[in-house]
Amino acid sequence: MSEKKRKFRLKHGMGLAAAAVVAVGFGLAYIVASGLADLWARRTIVEQLEKATGARVELGNFHIRWRSLHVRFDGLWINSWEQWI
Repeated sequence: MSEKKRKFRLKHGMGLAAAAVVAVGFGLAYIVASGLADLWARRTIVEQLEKATGARVELGNFHIRWRSLHVRFDGLWINSWEQWI
């Protein structure tokens, strides 16, 4: 393979890698902005609290600010008296 072809492939390979990084960044930004990440975080928090306490957990309002990493729970309820499946 000639040196010219090698440089051409290297340039285009690096350009493709940069475009992939930008596309992944936009995809992650969309997931966070659309609220899909909030739904995932809410479900994970409830599951982990239920596993840790062995009680039924309900979560009312859930607010997360991703930029400052602040989380606020409103209406967090842990009921250990009730039998549930």
